Amino acid sequence: MTSQEIEKAIEFVLSQQAQFSEDLRQLHELLATQTRQIGAQTELMNRQNEAAVFIIGSLGKLADVQTAAEPRLSSLETKVAALTERVDTLSERVDAFITFVGTYIESHNGHDQL
Repeated sequence: MTSQEIEKAIEFVLSQQAQFSEDLRQLHELLATQTRQIGAQTELMNRQNEAAVFIIGSLGKLADVQTAAEPRLSSLETKVAALTERVDTLSERVDAFITFVGTYIESHNGHDQL
């Protein structure tokens, strides 16, 4: 090999080495960018997981509260039904009393003066 061929071979190797170094630098930059993006995505997923755990816990507490409230609601429904029945009975009795008083007044209208 002549010195000129050796020099060209050395230039080629140096050129390839420079290109390889540049490619490696770009890969390091890309890796750093992707590492930051993965970190941000991981943080987002962690926050979403925490939110999901909180929501699931809240739903469990809500279900417990609803379960605890059901007997009281049932009792209130029973009491409201009984109260409705009493109001209906009272309404019937008041209507009957009003009818009785009306009949009494009509039957004694003009006969006795109060």
